Amino acid sequence: MRKINVVVFTAIMILSVMWMPLSMGLPQDNATNSVPVVESMAPHAPIRIDSNADFDAAHGVANAATGDGSAGNPWKIENYEIDGTGVGYCLYIGNTTQYFTINNCSLNNSDGVGSPWEYYGNSGVNLYNVTNGRVYNCTMFNNTFFGAYVSSSNNITISKCNASSNSEGVSFYNTIYSMIDNCTMYNNKDGVWFTQATRYNTVFNNTAAGSSSSGILLNHALTRNNMIINNTVSYNEEGIMLTNSDNNTVSGNIAHNCSSWDAIAVTSCLNTVIDNNTMDGNEVAISINDSDFTIIRDNSGQGNDYFIDLRGSDECDVIGNNASWCNVAGISGGQPSNNNVISNNELWNNTMHGIYWTQGQNNMISNNTAIGNQQYGI
Repeated sequence: MRKINVVVFTAIMILSVMWMPLSMGLPQDNATNSVPVVESMAPHAPIRIDSNADFDAAHGVANAATGDGSAGNPWKIENYEIDGTGVGYCLYIGNTTQYFTINNCSLNNSDGVGSPWEYYGNSGVNLYNVTNGRVYNCTMFNNTFFGAYVSSSNNITISKCNASSNSEGVSFYNTIYSMIDNCTMYNNKDGVWFTQATRYNTVFNNTAAGSSSSGILLNHALTRNNMIINNTVSYNEEGIMLTNSDNNTVSGNIAHNCSSWDAIAVTSCLNTVIDNNTMDGNEVAISINDSDFTIIRDNSGQGNDYFIDLRGSDECDVIGNNASWCNVAGISGGQPSNNNVISNNELWNNTMHGIYWTQGQNNMISNNTAIGNQQYGI
């Protein structure tokens, strides 16, 4: 049963990457998250584009005379400072298929018209039912709901933007084959929020800090096959949280000082891969609740209360992780958790236990190293 599920999941993830448009490929330079520098901007009234026909000078398109909306010559909206006070959006684009870019804009203070979200949303930028859009080097501050809200859309990139001090930083709703990369999200409720059938997207090399809820949040039963890669989440209530979302990958992230809850929390999910993450100084580094067929491998961290905590989760693999100086235990399980493999982990100098398992059956615990734990190694 385990082998069948793992093979099927692996095939799904490979196909999802193959189906990504080439324009959605990961950036080559992932060393830093650039905070955009906005300059030479002109004040502009809120912009509303409702179809391809609205890509013209009257709607703020800079190259209306020379662009054609193709991939090589997209429409350009750039260098604007827009205040959305009382309007419900700063920049709205809906029902378009042509290529466009939004570059070097400041999109702030949207309020007054919150619903329906897909048409207003009190958002800095709102993209609804569009394809082939790129939002680059923009700031989105102090919007009542969203810095950027993307719904029912395809092939969208949000890159090198700063979405801070909003309720939600960047949110995807029913959106596919899109990317958020190299962005900064500070002091939002959630830095990134995916919901309602958001699939085959990548969140890459972003920084989310100071969130009152989650740095990165995925929820809803049809939010699946997304990749959360190489992000830094710190000083959030919770770091990366997946709820009712299947077949997602969380890899290469850094999560620290999420002291109230968990660095990575997975609840009621199937076939999640959590690998090569680094988590220090959290209450729980990796929390798995009622989530079967989870793969937890090659993660490391120190100074957490618990490093890995499995509850009510079956057929999981916990392999090759390194946990040290935990205040309670390196690996714990219960409620019960059955048919799991706990193998080749290194558990050093934890205050109480290396491995502490209270409930479950048919779990295989083998080839682990537990040294210097004050109560029990295993």
